[in-house]
Amino acid sequence: VEEGRRIISNIYNNMSINESYGEEECLLLSDEETCSILWSDDNFRAKVKSAVFNSQEVSVWHSHNFDLTPNNPAFLNHAMMSVVDLCNGDVVGFCEIAWL
Repeated sequence: VEEGRRIISNIYNNMSINESYGEEECLLLSDEETCSILWSDDNFRAKVKSAVFNSQEVSVWHSHNFDLTPNNPAFLNHAMMSVVDLCNGDVVGFCEIAWL
């Protein structure tokens, strides 16, 4: 998640990307374009690959060729949830739900 945020943040700060897409268009990238930009970053791709191979879950990622951009950008969709103790505000649990 943090790596994806870093990459997207760099897009907004990188003039060559803004010149290619235009500042307004950069904010309106399609899911396919966003997926392509994220996947073009070697560090991001390596982190996804590492997470997949360290996971005990069977998923669509186990048969994916990590040299290729995913066919479906929804593969990168996920949600993070946390449980907070209302008495003191401490996070007492969390999970990430991803496409399997």
